[in-house]
Amino acid sequence: KYQTAGVFANGLANVALNKKHGFIDRTEKVVIPLIYDDSRGFSEGMAKVNLGAKGVEGMGLGGGTWGCIDPTGKVVIPIKYRVVEHPSEGMIGVRENAKCGFIDLTGKEVIPQIYEEVKSFMGGFAGVRRNLNPDERGPQDKEPTVSKWTFIDKTGKEIVKPIYMACGYFSEGLLPAAVNGEGYREEKWGFLDATGKVVIP
Repeated sequence: KYQTAGVFANGLANVALNKKHGFIDRTEKVVIPLIYDDSRGFSEGMAKVNLGAKGVEGMGLGGGTWGCIDPTGKVVIPIKYRVVEHPSEGMIGVRENAKCGFIDLTGKEVIPQIYEEVKSFMGGFAGVRRNLNPDERGPQDKEPTVSKWTFIDKTGKEIVKPIYMACGYFSEGLLPAAVNGEGYREEKWGFLDATGKVVIP
């Protein structure tokens, strides 16, 4: 009967009915009322919820602001962000205005919102995309503003120069990253280790 249904975590699953989202337990008891406009399942004891999202034909829901609730329904991260990544390793990637950064599970800013885009932490590292400084630009970087991916640790320290066109998540000691290929969207992928050294070209 539900329009959407997520996976169970922390004993609860996010569901939608009549275009409103909330959370039920395994007996189908509504534990967190269906009052939100979008939602995601629990991760690290928190679930993402949205107020103000609207349907865009052919594209699903968009807009509104995001925050996080705990399994009792208490708002633990204010519902004020344009983007909230899944909580991971005690960190949450967020975008409040034009830039992205990271907060901890209490909502305290840990890494300032200075990036164009961020990925969730895995294995102690996160991919971040930022605009290049003039001295970081190469001969191929001809656009007025150029942004590329690098990886940071939980202090915000970059472990490699921002030279990558795309990146993935740290897993089993390796970080996937891509540089330019010979044409549009023809990136060449390889793997770095935790020091930023290319170990699989």
